[in-house]
Amino acid sequence: MARRSDHSREELIEMALSTAERFLGQQSIHDISARQIAKAMDYTVGTLYTLFSNLADLQLQVNGRTLAALHSSCLAMDSTEREPRERIQAYAHAYSEFAREQPFRWRAVFTRILPPDEQLPDWFQARVNAMFNMLEEPLRQLAPAKSEIQISEAARTLWGSVHGITALALDDQLFSQSRSVDAMTDELIFRFLDSWVQH
Repeated sequence: MARRSDHSREELIEMALSTAERFLGQQSIHDISARQIAKAMDYTVGTLYTLFSNLADLQLQVNGRTLAALHSSCLAMDSTEREPRERIQAYAHAYSEFAREQPFRWRAVFTRILPPDEQLPDWFQARVNAMFNMLEEPLRQLAPAKSEIQISEAARTLWGSVHGITALALDDQLFSQSRSVDAMTDELIFRFLDSWVQH
């Protein structure tokens, strides 16, 4: 069993988060315990709770890292040379691909882990907002006359719809043998944008 002095606090936090992420590669966030993480780190559960206020705190930080990785995956598909519609399409494809490749990690982000009366911390909400803000720039280019509220609402409506298709596809609930997830997502995006820009 390792001692706390073997690693710095920062190293221990990174070890804990990386270990939790590794488990999320194979199982649901509901199935991951503090004892399981501590054992894999070769530390005690007590040490884990000197780093995080509780298991929900650890899980929230893991989900924050997942959001950052998801955001980076989407932006990696970006190119300022692309037309705004193509940029939105690329973001959506990257989003769905991330979910297909890392389903447990992706699902964990949308799993409520805090008590109902506890709000998300500002740093986490900022990462959620970054996902929507990413869409707002190309939407603004498509319809510069739209208000900021209209653009913000459109980003959330569109992203929520892409999320829905992605979630149904992961659960094999789309019931379509002839069309891929990307094809369905593309139709959604282009039909939405055609209507939204004109009205």
